[in-house]
Amino acid sequence: MVRRTTIALAVLGALAGCGSDKSKPPDATQVRPSGGNVAVKIPEAGVSFKAPAAWRRQKGKSPLVYAVQTGQATLALWRYPRTEQLPVTHKALQAAKEALVAQIRKRDPTFKVTKAKLLHVGPKRAVQVLGTGAIAGNRRTIRSTHIYTEKAEFVVDAYAPPTVFDRVDTQVFAPVLDSLQIAKPRE
Repeated sequence: MVRRTTIALAVLGALAGCGSDKSKPPDATQVRPSGGNVAVKIPEAGVSFKAPAAWRRQKGKSPLVYAVQTGQATLALWRYPRTEQLPVTHKALQAAKEALVAQIRKRDPTFKVTKAKLLHVGPKRAVQVLGTGAIAGNRRTIRSTHIYTEKAEFVVDAYAPPTVFDRVDTQVFAPVLDSLQIAKPRE
């Protein structure tokens, strides 16, 4: 998760310098409100959702599907094709949750889990981990949602500084996740 989110930051970092006012650089720490929503459809990945209109939006290169970012807040959507049996039963999802938390802690020993739970994203089964860890050396509150389909695992990583996470989660991250629809990808 940390490696994926670091990649997303690098991808989005290229956009940070964009703007027409050369005399005043953009405030990279400001987390802007959503500014309404725009529909995003990515048929080749089989996803659609509503993204914040006022945030920078960028289609990614596989496995990154799409990312939205403002200041120090980022939401990245990943799609990992899978051939193995993905968890569908309650017992298998519980095991996936425990394995996911262990993997996160292995990659970031400073990560503190606030909550790990099973849920549905639309009709799809999912595991979600919420906690605080380090991304590129900076403390971030991170919500990582792993959605299991027949042939892919979709991951929605949403993170922001702990001081603004609750506001951004309510205004942007949760609505984006609620709007996410997963269908069969267009071949």
